[in-house]
Amino acid sequence: MGPMGLMTAASFRFDDTAFPVTWTLLSRHEKTLPKCRSGVFSDVIIVKPRNISGPTKTLKRKRKNIMKTMQPRMKNPAMIIPDAMEPIQALYAATQKGEVPPKTLALVHLRVSQINGCSFCIDGGACEAKKVGETDDRLFTVAAWREAPYFTDAERAALALAEAVTRLSDRSDPVPDDIWDEATRHYEEPALAALILAIATTNVFNRLNVTTRQIAGSNPWTDR
Repeated sequence: MGPMGLMTAASFRFDDTAFPVTWTLLSRHEKTLPKCRSGVFSDVIIVKPRNISGPTKTLKRKRKNIMKTMQPRMKNPAMIIPDAMEPIQALYAATQKGEVPPKTLALVHLRVSQINGCSFCIDGGACEAKKVGETDDRLFTVAAWREAPYFTDAERAALALAEAVTRLSDRSDPVPDDIWDEATRHYEEPALAALILAIATTNVFNRLNVTTRQIAGSNPWTDR
C-alpha cells in the first residue's frame, strides 16, 4: 500500500441514482483511526472523498422537471385583487414586532402550515426558520413537539395555542382555559397579541395557497 496518491473508484446511491466517488488514501502518518475493539484491524487508514459529483444538482434538476408538470390553479388571490397583498404583508410584519422570539414565530408558522397541509408555506417556512438559526432537530420534530425534548416550555405553550386556534372546529371549546392559561403564563399581553396575529395570518396564507394549489418551491424569495 503506497503512502499517498493511491486512487480507487467507488459509488454510492441516492434516490435510485448512482454517483461516482473518487477516494484518496491518506498516508499512515497523516491520520489513523484507533484499533478496532474486536482486534480484527491492526491499523485503519482514513479515506478522504475527492471529486464527488453529489446529488444536489441532480435533485434540483429533478425538482424543476417535476414542478413543470405541476401548475397552480391560479395566482395567489392576494396578488390579483388590487391593494390586497400590501396590508397582509403589513400584518405579518407587525407580528414580528411583538416581543415573540423569531424562532418561536417560525415554529408556529411551520406547525400551523403542517396542520393545514400547505406545502408552499411549509417549504418556505422551513427555509426562513433556518435563516433565524433554527436547527434541523427542531424542524424535523415540530410536528410531534409533545414527544420531542428540543422545545422550551414557552415554545410548547405557543405551539399548543397555535394548534387550538387552527383547529377551531375540532371541539366545542376550541381554545380551552388550560391552553390559554399556559400561554399567558409565558407571554405578556403584547407578545400574546403578536402570537395570535401570527397564527391567524399563517392560516390566511395557508388558505390562499391550498385553495389555489400554489406549488412548493416556487416561492421566488426563498433561498436554497
